[in-house]
Amino acid sequence: MTAEGPDALSCGEQELGASSRVGEDSHYRSIFENAVEGIYQTTVDGQYIRVNPALARMYGFDGPNHLIASFTDIAGQLYVDPNRRHDFATIMARDGVVTDFQAQVYRRDH
Repeated sequence: MTAEGPDALSCGEQELGASSRVGEDSHYRSIFENAVEGIYQTTVDGQYIRVNPALARMYGFDGPNHLIASFTDIAGQLYVDPNRRHDFATIMARDGVVTDFQAQVYRRDH
């Protein structure tokens, strides 16, 4: 079965496109899971959505799920100086990216 027109895709081409996206998702997931740097995503109000295993290890947790479940207020529970979370968010909102930002955080096991 094929559709007609210059932008039409056959069913096989559509399946190939979907398969390619799944492969890309798997590739990026592998990069996230195997990175040596800590990578994370949070909500604006300070809760973790995703963290990779490297970040969990850096913070002294057994794994990402354990870390995520342990924090409901990143600024108040993680940062030694809670204002640094606000500083980070301000830079992100203004510039869309944060580089060379340093902050002290607590480790679970220390």
